[in-house]
Amino acid sequence: MVYRAYIKVLALFLSLIWVEGLYASTHTFTDKLGRAITVNVPVKRAFIVISYELIPAMNLWNQVAGVSRLAEDNNDLYKAIIRENPSLRKPTVGAGSDVNVEAVLKLNPDIVITWTYNPDTIRFLEQKGIKVIGIYPESLHELYEVIRMHGKLFGKEKKAEEVITEMEKIFNLIKKRISKIPSDKRKKAIHLGGKPTTVSCEVGVANDVINIAGGINPAGSINSRNTDVSIEKNNSVES
Repeated sequence: MVYRAYIKVLALFLSLIWVEGLYASTHTFTDKLGRAITVNVPVKRAFIVISYELIPAMNLWNQVAGVSRLAEDNNDLYKAIIRENPSLRKPTVGAGSDVNVEAVLKLNPDIVITWTYNPDTIRFLEQKGIKVIGIYPESLHELYEVIRMHGKLFGKEKKAEEVITEMEKIFNLIKKRISKIPSDKRKKAIHLGGKPTTVSCEVGVANDVINIAGGINPAGSINSRNTDVSIEKNNSVES
């Protein structure tokens, strides 16, 4: 009798291990720094430093443990949603260049998604046992791949494709409307980042968006993400 009971318990234990193994899934991502990061997916607790726009776009609220303060400073959609639903508000922990590592540790995230602006911060977080994915899209195409990566991370692959499709629909509408504007009638536009003297150049999403909108980026011929120019030079650009 005892033997039979032991066999039943052992069989149940082995079946639970098998079921857990059946549903457990890992995926290896290659980030912008060329690092391979293996993560259990879907992620349940993420700290999102830079791609916070995707939280409302892909409905990631229940899988995010914290965000950078830039989410509340810069993203109107994020701000509007948490204003209407205060329970969705996430703890804010620094920004891309000044992440509070101790505060991040308290969040106990499965993954940190941040930009590659400060590799030292990424290395320090990793030394503390935190997995980090570095992103920094240099084109709209690369941004789409970042969105798809989020889809895989959070188990939202279908939603990621829906977001990309909607973006493409809007961009195509804009392209259609501006196609009738003669090239000599198009406006010059600059994108400032970080400080009033830093302009976006050829590399990056900002330049792609200016081109789609029918604008002319005076810094678009510079093969760089951004560069510093004088205030006087900025002011000389016709809007």
